[in-house]
Amino acid sequence: MTERTLEWGQTPWDSLSREELLREVQRYYAALTETASVLKQQRDADGGAPFWSIACGGSGGMALAVAESVLKRVDTDDRQRESTFRAFFRYAYELLFPDVPHRTRWAMCDTCGRMIGHPESRVGLACGSVTGAPCSGTMRAITWDDLAPKLEARADRWNIGFDDVARLPPGLEKAAQWLEYALGWPGEHHKQWFMERALEALEVDLAPLAEELRELGSGTVDGDAWRPGIAP
Repeated sequence: MTERTLEWGQTPWDSLSREELLREVQRYYAALTETASVLKQQRDADGGAPFWSIACGGSGGMALAVAESVLKRVDTDDRQRESTFRAFFRYAYELLFPDVPHRTRWAMCDTCGRMIGHPESRVGLACGSVTGAPCSGTMRAITWDDLAPKLEARADRWNIGFDDVARLPPGLEKAAQWLEYALGWPGEHHKQWFMERALEALEVDLAPLAEELRELGSGTVDGDAWRPGIAP
């Protein structure tokens, strides 16, 4: 291993990409959570030993206080910490720490979308034999893509502007972007405008649809004069 020399003010993480740095933050959070949990258990078992007293300068108490100081910036209490664990870290441990034995090994079926954890690897087994579901798929190892937020490209409806959406090619992605705006934008006329754009993205002809709405009495303004939605 090449010896690393750092200049004043440099850190080992300065050259990491955003994705690499995010993975390191996730690794440190997971490791610190495990460490703090074990320290708490040992403190409670030891009772009032000076080792756990910050007032006495106990190294155990100081280590636990530092760990909790970091963790509380993410989760204010154990309930939130449990939620964070179940949303991501419960499944990510073997990806974050591939060189450490794990209590639970996770596997995924692409056919039915089921994910299952087991003390022993279920990779390569028939999904039906593992999950009991009527599925002919095969279990595989989980990947980072499996743990990515669903619909990640449109997780935040405000991160992509009108012009960006308008430049997307017709299809489900473009329609979904417009529908995200429709769900969150106030005003019925504006919502209608976004809905119309979503239908256009699916290459639906709006003229017959407008005529049908007139006959049904929907979307009318000033009697029978149907008008398109109003752009925000």
